[in-house]
Amino acid sequence: MMRLYAQGIRFEVRGTGHKVIDSNWYKGTITFVSCDDTAHSFKSWAASAVPHVYAFNANGNRGPMVRYLDCQLMGSHSVATGSTPTTAGKIFYEGCRFINMAAATGTSGFLRWTGTVAPRYEVKDCLGGAVYVADVKNPA
Repeated sequence: MMRLYAQGIRFEVRGTGHKVIDSNWYKGTITFVSCDDTAHSFKSWAASAVPHVYAFNANGNRGPMVRYLDCQLMGSHSVATGSTPTTAGKIFYEGCRFINMAAATGTSGFLRWTGTVAPRYEVKDCLGGAVYVADVKNPA
């Protein structure tokens, strides 16, 4: 069984190479509730930080179910994907605040991916800085 549940934790990301999580899980659940990694979001390097990394291509085209609920998050998050659609796993953000990004996804957005196919994801009721970002979902 693969499960990680983190609630109410304040993480201090002190540089662009520091990670909160670097997961190669191909199944299971990872949940962050009311967590905050923005202690150093005012630093000049903060927007370049990638403190949450997931490999949805480490064991086939699948990963865990990842949920972020009511979290304050800095930098961007990265998902490694392959060339075919994800068969299991998803990244879900609800009620979160993306401190350094104005868009939810894309090359300059909060959630980014390295493969040719986007992972399964959903962004709902989240803020980019102090403004709501558009709700997005893949597949739509």
